[in-house]
Amino acid sequence: MTALVIASVAVMAASVIAALALRGKGRGPLYALMTGTFLALALLLLALPGAPLERLLKAVYGAAKALAFSNADLAALQERMAQGMPWVQTAPSALRLWVQSWAAALYLFAALLSMQYALSFIKKYGVRLWYLLGFFSKQVFVFSSQCPQSEALAKSLRERLHTRMIFFDPDVRLHMHRPGAEITLFAVGADEPANVAQALRWIEKYRYRSHTSVYVFSESVESELLLGAAMAPRQGRQPGESFKVRRINPAQALVYRTLYAPPAPLGDSIFGSARDTAGGEKLVCAVVFGLGRLGGEMAKALCWFGQMNGYRLEVHAFEKDPEAAARFAESCPGLLSHSGQGGQGEDRYELKLYTDAAGFEAALRRIPATYVFVALGGDGKNLDMALNLRVLFEREGRYPDILAVVRDPEKARRLREGPLVNYKGKSYDITVVGSLEEQYAWETVLDSELEKDALRRHLNAGFPGESFYRFEYNFRSSMAAATHAYWRERCGIQRGEADELEHRRWNAYMRGQGYILGPRNDRPKMHPDLVSYQTLGDREKEKDRAMARPG
Repeated sequence: MTALVIASVAVMAASVIAALALRGKGRGPLYALMTGTFLALALLLLALPGAPLERLLKAVYGAAKALAFSNADLAALQERMAQGMPWVQTAPSALRLWVQSWAAALYLFAALLSMQYALSFIKKYGVRLWYLLGFFSKQVFVFSSQCPQSEALAKSLRERLHTRMIFFDPDVRLHMHRPGAEITLFAVGADEPANVAQALRWIEKYRYRSHTSVYVFSESVESELLLGAAMAPRQGRQPGESFKVRRINPAQALVYRTLYAPPAPLGDSIFGSARDTAGGEKLVCAVVFGLGRLGGEMAKALCWFGQMNGYRLEVHAFEKDPEAAARFAESCPGLLSHSGQGGQGEDRYELKLYTDAAGFEAALRRIPATYVFVALGGDGKNLDMALNLRVLFEREGRYPDILAVVRDPEKARRLREGPLVNYKGKSYDITVVGSLEEQYAWETVLDSELEKDALRRHLNAGFPGESFYRFEYNFRSSMAAATHAYWRERCGIQRGEADELEHRRWNAYMRGQGYILGPRNDRPKMHPDLVSYQTLGDREKEKDRAMARPG
């Protein structure tokens, strides 16, 4: 009998270890603990007196009853333990108390586990019931998991679209919804491989359903390849009409949004703070601190976004980590080698990379900065650097726009409500960007007007509509074209100038994507049109015209 009590303890310990090993596996830990508790209780009850079969049946029944919230038999159990295991009564008081406490603890833990399971059951099937009640809703949004990223996007959707049909359950049965409804699925979370895996499951399940969109948040090239393969025709059958899949690169989406719709304190993007020069052109001199995901995307984007008649563009990128600087250089060799080389009809910019930390301050004093973007990593580092740069530049008599990445939503909100000031209350004029709420906002992920304009340009250039969403390259390129076109209009560029300017933008964009001049071959990223506009043939010029002036 004593051995059964010891075995009960051992089984419970094993179930706890199993639960820890199953963390992050859905309900796995809960099931492990419930199984262990049931077995531990059954072993404890087997130690009571009676015929073998009777003991077995009572043990199973008693353990099941305990897991069904019933602790009424606990006092009776402890009395029967005293009768069936005399050594408990004769044992030292500490040991007797331990055995009785173990029985009580098992009963209490069983009740808590049962309650947790009941709440989990109600939550799961309550969501599905709410979904069924929304059968006639025109729009439904489903998230793969409930996490800070998905909650930020869900909050933005509620505020923007005034919808309540938002679910954090990837297993909602969408085929039960009316066919005409728009279903939007978000594979979002900190675990990128899990995001991609969930998106692939959705694609397999709903690929022939129209009015369905799958958004997967991932920055990896692997995910782009997997999603492209998943969208390929099956046995000659294309995915459903208006079924689309998009991979969201959060860093790139935020950079594009920051350039397209600058934060409120700025208003005029990089062109508003440009300086007059003796040559008649205005100088856009951008400084990027940090070449990680956000900083690297911003340095590349500035090179195509800043292609504007009447403006001269310089981009100065600072990175003290040699490996990060090397990764950036390897990702866009043509962008760096073309710096300062552009002639008439070509992309023109100067892109300089600084890696010697000891010489940063001396270099900054020489740079006539008009726009600064700080993305070093942590919020504290970014704010410290932004403040130091404001002090340094103001001592030199320069007043550039300074943007600092602050990811923490609470910090970002407080800094927007009450700007950074010195001890005399004078503002440092630091604009914060990149918070979780901003990065996962409706405007950043689902700006339908900009997307519609990009699709129109894509179609007008003669490309098939299905390739707009299927291939990330097409989507990104068209979105960049639409963003640049918006600011060409704001800068007063005439329609007659737009064709050549669009080609210049496209050149810089392609170099930022890693392309170099050579015979057309997308695998080694070579393209023959990375030349001046005047060198192009009529067909290529017509594409630029279509992208620049759709409709």
